[in-house]
Amino acid sequence: MSQLLDALEAWTEHAKAPKSLDQNDTAAGVQRTICAYPDTAKADGAGAGCQTQTKVPADLADASRTVMDRG
Repeated sequence: MSQLLDALEAWTEHAKAPKSLDQNDTAAGVQRTICAYPDTAKADGAGAGCQTQTKVPADLADASRTVMDRG
């Protein structure tokens, strides 16, 4: 949980959006990497890293960014 809170704090207070987060669901026994859109995890499990799977039109990609992401 600390990684998520640290990432949200960096994003909201310092305009540094996370590229990925590792999620560990101990109750379900699941680990996975959550990537920023449009990237997807390279493999199953935490720490898999992210890769871009699709090309997003520039106007759509720009429209999906927040004011803080634009710098």
